[in-house]
Amino acid sequence: MKKPHIRYVIAALFTLVLMDCANLFSFNLFEFLDKVKLPDIDALKAEMSTDELLDYLAEESESESFNQALASDPDTQSDIDTYLDDVGATGTDDQKQRALSLKAAFTIYTSPAGEFVKNVGSVVTDPDFDFSAASDSLRDLMRSAIPPEALSSLDAFADVVSRFSAANEAYEALGTVLDGPPTTNGSDAINWGQTAQNALLSYVVANVTDADQQAVAVSELYDLATGKIETIAGMADPFDAAYDYAHVE
Repeated sequence: MKKPHIRYVIAALFTLVLMDCANLFSFNLFEFLDKVKLPDIDALKAEMSTDELLDYLAEESESESFNQALASDPDTQSDIDTYLDDVGATGTDDQKQRALSLKAAFTIYTSPAGEFVKNVGSVVTDPDFDFSAASDSLRDLMRSAIPPEALSSLDAFADVVSRFSAANEAYEALGTVLDGPPTTNGSDAINWGQTAQNALLSYVVANVTDADQQAVAVSELYDLATGKIETIAGMADPFDAAYDYAHVE
């Protein structure tokens, strides 16, 4: 069983949501008007220090245009992932945190999963949204927040699920490096509010679909999201599981 290090990342969400929901769910929606030129990572490694290159990637990760361009260039995306994996394994603790957070963010925001995350803020802060039933709350969240393109086919939906599962692995690794609350152990260069929200959704999806957790079939989850079924019998509330998982003594 995986060690619950991601709890430190998710726990930040439950702290920050009590402080300022409006700021937590705000995102930089500005994007460049000019065509985005994707980086040559090998060239930048020769020109920049690790911290400088991480700064550059962090700034670009907030650009919707950059993420869209990266999504259409799998070779560059693979180069960036490889670089972030290397830093996540060999850098300083601060660099490891930043690299793993960026890897997860690029995994999410270069697909419709990113739009899902952005839409979730307005849904869960709606006072009429009800978390009282497991299938009902997850069903309503998916139907309200997942963009239509992600529901256009089972394959499209499965890709979103796989993105969140992959991001969850990066957040697990981030939690291992963090090994404590972000308020005391976290890098100052990371937006912990956004990171915590990303980690929460990633964990929820992984908890529901992971073979070692609830093992709900992706096709069944797709049927729930698209209205073919209304409930999934026996499914535990993934949000309660996330809260319990994130509880740090």
